[in-house]
Amino acid sequence: MKKRSIIALITVIAIILTSVAAFAAIDKVPGVPKNATFVYSLLFNAAQKETMGKYYDMVIKNPEFDKVAKKFAEESGTEFPKGLVEKIKNLTSFTVAAFPNEKNIKDEPAVVMLATFDNDKAPVEILDKLKVKFTEISKKEGKEVVFTDAEEQGVKVSKVEAKDKSKDHLKDKDIKFFVNGMTLGMIAQNKEKDILKDVALAMKDEKETIVANAKFKTACEKAGKDITSIMFFDTEVLKKIDDKEQQKFADAVNYMALGGFMADDLSKVTTSGVVSLNEAKDEETKKVMNIVKMLIGGIKRAEHSSVAMPSDVVMFLDLKLNLTKDLFKLPELATATPMLMMAGISLEEDILSWLDGEIFVAIGDIANPKDVKEKGIIPNVYLGLKSNSAEKAVKLVEKLQALAKSSPGAPEVKDETVAGIKVKTLDLKDTPFKNASVTLGQIGNYYVISTTKEAFEKAAGAVAKKETSLAENAEFKSLSIFDAASFMSYFMDSEKLTKIASELAPIKDQSKANEFLKYLAANASLQGNDIVGSFIMKTDLSKITPEIVSQFLKDAMDKSKNKKAEPEVKTEVKPEEKAAEPKAEDKKDAAKDAKEAEDDEE
Repeated sequence: MKKRSIIALITVIAIILTSVAAFAAIDKVPGVPKNATFVYSLLFNAAQKETMGKYYDMVIKNPEFDKVAKKFAEESGTEFPKGLVEKIKNLTSFTVAAFPNEKNIKDEPAVVMLATFDNDKAPVEILDKLKVKFTEISKKEGKEVVFTDAEEQGVKVSKVEAKDKSKDHLKDKDIKFFVNGMTLGMIAQNKEKDILKDVALAMKDEKETIVANAKFKTACEKAGKDITSIMFFDTEVLKKIDDKEQQKFADAVNYMALGGFMADDLSKVTTSGVVSLNEAKDEETKKVMNIVKMLIGGIKRAEHSSVAMPSDVVMFLDLKLNLTKDLFKLPELATATPMLMMAGISLEEDILSWLDGEIFVAIGDIANPKDVKEKGIIPNVYLGLKSNSAEKAVKLVEKLQALAKSSPGAPEVKDETVAGIKVKTLDLKDTPFKNASVTLGQIGNYYVISTTKEAFEKAAGAVAKKETSLAENAEFKSLSIFDAASFMSYFMDSEKLTKIASELAPIKDQSKANEFLKYLAANASLQGNDIVGSFIMKTDLSKITPEIVSQFLKDAMDKSKNKKAEPEVKTEVKPEEKAAEPKAEDKKDAAKDAKEAEDDEE
């Protein structure tokens, strides 16, 4: 827990504050000037603070935490600030904003942090405690700081300065805290910068805040009316950086924003994102953006491919692309046609005539995941293609089959019938899975490839009986973020997928956070000049018990001890070997080469 600098300490406090991120809608961001390039702002409601307070108490009041606090005190030179953490329960909003140095864009940006509380005493009390803690920690590090109170821009500030001016470890950094009503603020900047003037103005006049910035206002509106958190980045600043790739990115992207909302019990987080695109000016960027828009723009689906999958699917990724003749006429993709013709395949007749452009990958559940290792059972894995013609899809497969036969060791392909459907099967030999038999065939409107015949039967059953499909899965439906215009959609049952994945390849040091994650879902679509999307995460926080917290704290302490116990690896430095004397023949050759070089120059 060694603290290397005051900046790092302040960042840690900021992380502690944002870790209680419960989102109460974004319509005002007082204190953040309108020229901010990056903004991250959160609001908190009473119910969310109460829920989060319960979990904080579970940690802080746990007997094992006393050991963590003791270790903190030993290494930092100050007691763990339990009282400071308690004040977080009074937090109503937290904001971080960044401002580039216009004179030298490569310099670190000025950073402003603002924490607003439900009373005007909390920020004063917190600042007093921060002063004590920072002073004690800096003393322990041998880089002692002092706080100097002053008034700047009509605001009372506490400036962080090195106690020994002859050894100013803060160098050109300017760090200051201030209190304004119920808000505690911190500014970290280069000394030549003075962002406080803009901050002070933004605290007095709403017209001077980021909400008056047209891009920010539009971003909030597009991210959703009910959002209670917003992360906003204006890419305009990248155009000033002497880096062609960064400049191209800024030429293509106008701004990016993420808006969020969290349930009162913290069990569900919904995030809406928008990437606003520019009309690119750079010719190369313009070509790339043109291809992107042709691929994912104007998507229209009559149905979602989840109708072709069984309800026990635990991971599902779906893409819908506009694969048209015009796309492959572009110079960048024109080589695809002749390359396929060399293999005897016509892009237009053999592929585009039936392939809709929709493709999905899915993994099915296993009743007992341990069967993967113990019985050699392969998981049900699916690859699906939206197909307008079963006949043409089979024709392409047969062409590929004929090409494969010319290769040594090509697998034998059989024609069979599974679930009343004509399929092609390939038994996979020399694999650890006993039941592996790749099965290919048309199910409804999709050409499906599965790892087993049983998996294929399940998919066929889902199409025959819609109530058994993934589309009708209760959790899948409850997330309800998939729409007809989306070019991408994703669904994951985290708990079940993790169990299967750990049997296939044991996950070392798996994050404890995964134990609480239940479901993930996402989608994205191109609407006009914006790529918009949603991301939903559902967790099971009932698993967070005092026993789990105790174990987590014990593991953290053990890892810390083991890290210290690791022996230092010393590298033996060998003396330089004396270069071997050149042989007589080599000396003669060298002299000859030198003479020839002189003649050439003449």
